[in-house]
Amino acid sequence: MESDICVVGAGPAGSALTYTLASFGRRVLWISRDEHNPIILGESLAPAALAVLGGMGVHEDMLRGGHLRSYGNESAWGTDDIRFTDFIVNPYGDGWHIDRNQFDLRLRSRAGSSEAVMMRCGSICGIERTGSRVRIKLKNAGQSWNCESKFIADCTGRESWVARCLGIRRKIEDRLVAFALAFARIPPEKPEERRLTSLVEASREGWWYTACIPNSLRVVVYYTDADLQSCKVGRTLEGFLSLLGETRHLRQRCAGWTPTIPRPWVRCANSAHLERITGDLWVAVGDAALSFDPLSSQGILRALQGGVTAAYAIESELRGDGSRLRMYEQALTRANSEYMAQRRAYYTREERWPDSQFWQRRRLPVFENAA
Repeated sequence: MESDICVVGAGPAGSALTYTLASFGRRVLWISRDEHNPIILGESLAPAALAVLGGMGVHEDMLRGGHLRSYGNESAWGTDDIRFTDFIVNPYGDGWHIDRNQFDLRLRSRAGSSEAVMMRCGSICGIERTGSRVRIKLKNAGQSWNCESKFIADCTGRESWVARCLGIRRKIEDRLVAFALAFARIPPEKPEERRLTSLVEASREGWWYTACIPNSLRVVVYYTDADLQSCKVGRTLEGFLSLLGETRHLRQRCAGWTPTIPRPWVRCANSAHLERITGDLWVAVGDAALSFDPLSSQGILRALQGGVTAAYAIESELRGDGSRLRMYEQALTRANSEYMAQRRAYYTREERWPDSQFWQRRRLPVFENAA
């Protein structure tokens, strides 16, 4: 099985990359490792993402997918009061609260519709470079393949699976973890009763996020550091609800809502980046290259934009011009430096708990490293 490029990972970055490369006429081997993907309860989509989705021809599909409009963001950060940012001033219009699983499925369907795309599901047993090609060992349903490509793209998210197989270190910047619960309301809210904004609220040992999501649900997420006592408390339903009860605004927003799962779903949410983003016959895209704090609310947007940008760089590389790939890495390196400065500036706005270890760390010029 041979291809021009192998794309590993079927999230937004992998979908955007595959779609764009296929539009260039490149033969793409697209490997999905869905069994390794975490459950995602719901997520926000920034207004600017609609421009990228329009380029993939899935903008209208997304609007028909049952997703909810987002009219703005509310936050209680650095103050006890809620402040509101309205998307009416955004040139791209409203954002969206999406059913992430449905969203990813539609993206994969669009990206995989080209005859140039061969999609395979399974587990990857190994990667090796042989001269001017990359060989991928793939297993599925008891069968094995050796797949060869001219280039390989790592779109495996925070796992950075391909890069780590090639010996590239992933630098972890902090210990942030997320605890998430889905809530339902009985009887369900009527559409006109829904508050279609997201709410962020800082607390003593972390911060909270909530929003209504499709299927008449509300997602509530608590972010804290993995080594703090609040992390141990938040792992159980009882502990999570007790921490929620200490908030000022979120507990009111969640009044009348009931958890739908027996315990919080836990995932890593730290900031991290690869020591190298490109190399001989490979490139990292999206969260596999740079993982940002969820506070930035740019995860899906960056993944989509990164997939398109990386596709153009890879196309130039395959034509013998490596300058765009170098420019791609330089741009991501600059973006990471800017993000680190912006992250510190935003966290230092919160001064209500000067004795809190969570907030003390985030006032340092460099966050404590989790390694």
